[in-house]
Amino acid sequence: MRRYRPRRGFTLLEILVALVIFVGSIAVISRLVSLGLDNADYARLQGEGMLLIENRFAQIDAGMDDSDSSGGKSGDSFPGWTADTSTESVGSFLYRITVTAKHTTGANMAMTRFFFDQDEAEEAAAQQTSSSSSSSTSSSSGSAAGGS
Repeated sequence: MRRYRPRRGFTLLEILVALVIFVGSIAVISRLVSLGLDNADYARLQGEGMLLIENRFAQIDAGMDDSDSSGGKSGDSFPGWTADTSTESVGSFLYRITVTAKHTTGANMAMTRFFFDQDEAEEAAAQQTSSSSSSSTSSSSGSAAGGS
């Protein structure tokens, strides 16, 4: 009589199940890698956009003329980006400035800041002081002439 010897190795069903699990895990991992790369690209674009906006605000704060920026183009330091600036007066010597950065891929971001124009305020205060001192001088000289 022959003795029954158990076979060594895997059955076809076990190999197929293992293969399905392996292929499924590879598909999930490749999708996660793809999402990670997309998010890294998005984060890079957001970082560049924020740098462009901060650069534009620094130019505004320094009083640099932005007519040299060739129609909103940001130059070689920010390729593919354009920046639009809008200014709105919200009070005496107070301005709301909004800078919108747009990339050729469609990514865009905006930031708004308020700026107080110190030079205009000092100039207005000097004009007000000089007009009030000239009116008080003329009134005091007029009373001296009328009393004689």
